[in-house]
Amino acid sequence: MEFKNYHDHVAPKVSPNPFRDVFFIEYEEEIIFFTLIDVNGRLLLLNNEIGRNTVTIDKTALPTGEFLLKLQTNRGVSHYKLLKK
Repeated sequence: MEFKNYHDHVAPKVSPNPFRDVFFIEYEEEIIFFTLIDVNGRLLLLNNEIGRNTVTIDKTALPTGEFLLKLQTNRGVSHYKLLKK
C-alpha cells in the first residue's frame, strides 16, 4: 500500500477561468461529483455520475457572472470561484 504525503497532493485544475462557454476540470484521481451554483445560491448543475479524471462542461446558456464550483474527489471537497465572460 502506498501512502502519499499531503504535500505531494496536486489540487484539481479548473480552466480556463474566466471562461466563455466551456471550462474543463482535470485531476490526478477520479472526480466523484461536482455542483455549479450561482451567486444567489441556485443550483445550476449537479453531476454525480462522472467516474473520470477529466470533465468538459459546456455552459453556453449561462449568463455572464460569477459562479461557485464544488468538486468532490476521494481526497475531499474543493471550491472554486468561476467567472463567465
